[in-house]
Amino acid sequence: MDQRVVFVTGGSKGIGLGIAMAFARAGYAVSICGRSTVDLDNAASIFIGEKLPEPLCVKVDVSDASSCQRGIETLVKKYGRLDVLCANAGIFPSGSLEQENPKLFDHVFSVNVFGTICSVQASLPELKKSAY
Repeated sequence: MDQRVVFVTGGSKGIGLGIAMAFARAGYAVSICGRSTVDLDNAASIFIGEKLPEPLCVKVDVSDASSCQRGIETLVKKYGRLDVLCANAGIFPSGSLEQENPKLFDHVFSVNVFGTICSVQASLPELKKSAY
């Protein structure tokens, strides 16, 4: 299979969805992940509406290492490879710093920092096999 394969974390909405669509337009096989099945289904509908190949949508919580691993395993089972990881997933508090609960920042750190680490760790074995 000559088609390159990309995995976009946080690809079910926002900037991640735009990135995933750009990869699809460039000819990549696209897999997106997110925490919400509804958001993943909506993203797939947007791809279809834009006449792009439907992405592989995988429910993944990037802050959970085993969830990331299952996501990569699902992708490899379908495509047989992984060439690019776009570790885009991130969350951002909407309130002011002085009004936010400190526990929220644990969650933000878990997704934004640990989530990137988990995504990269899960992807590295497949990325190392890629000739890309």
